[in-house]
Amino acid sequence: MHYALLRSLKQAVYSPKEEGHYALASKHYCHFTSPIRRYPDLTVHRLLTRWQQTGKVGNDQRELELLGEHCSNMERRADKAEQELVKIRLLDYLSDKLGSVWKAIITGVESFGFFCTPTQLPVDGLVRIAALADDYYHYDEATHTLIGTRRKKRFRLGDTVWVEVARVDVYRRRLDFRVVDDPSKDIEPTGPTTPEAEQAAVEEALRRPRRTKERGGKKKTFRPATKPKGSKGRKKR
Repeated sequence: MHYALLRSLKQAVYSPKEEGHYALASKHYCHFTSPIRRYPDLTVHRLLTRWQQTGKVGNDQRELELLGEHCSNMERRADKAEQELVKIRLLDYLSDKLGSVWKAIITGVESFGFFCTPTQLPVDGLVRIAALADDYYHYDEATHTLIGTRRKKRFRLGDTVWVEVARVDVYRRRLDFRVVDDPSKDIEPTGPTTPEAEQAAVEEALRRPRRTKERGGKKKTFRPATKPKGSKGRKKR
């Protein structure tokens, strides 16, 4: 529930408007760090320096609003690129671990299945409703739950499940899991089981070199890229 709450919160934006601080209940608030970290921080430093020297800020309000909007958009773009890179590296890491079993938390429930994240790796995977072969499940939108018709088994937001890596598609950024019942009795978990091992697994995935394809006796680095819409592949002669 904490994870769902965080995802539902509105993202912060850079703005010259004085809106205070929600947590501190302060009417006069401005957050900034070292000016070498972000351009908005550098802007705040420049305004403070000008105010100390002249007693005036002197910047156009509209210009600051546009600058805040631009910096907010660029920060979202950079965060998205970083998340995409981490996801690619983790999917590449899991592509060699088909059949491995992981403890996971359900982070989203939809009519077509549920998403879950291994407690050891920060990557989302999908358990398709078609893969839940032990029963016929229907989706309860009000409680974010998949409920079995006969056995009344439930998969709810925040539940812990044991899953097996069923399919990895690095090109399409897709990861499919399969639910494993009673892993402690039937299957020994193959994922890391201690905090130290979990951290080592993440570091290994991010540090691991990309796989290569051999063409004409030469090795070429394989870099998955988004396929342009409407593009057609070349016919082989």
